[in-house]
Amino acid sequence: MGRKEQLNSSGHPGGPIAFFEHLEAWRMSGEFEGLQFSHS
Repeated sequence: MGRKEQLNSSGHPGGPIAFFEHLEAWRMSGEFEGLQFSHS
């Protein structure tokens, strides 16, 4: 598999629309699972 094929196959399994839907649901939940916030 060449570099172009690797880059094209490394996206979200459900495709770009599913990725943005997943991201929107993550943001709307307000929990931000997977992030850690700290005070500077």
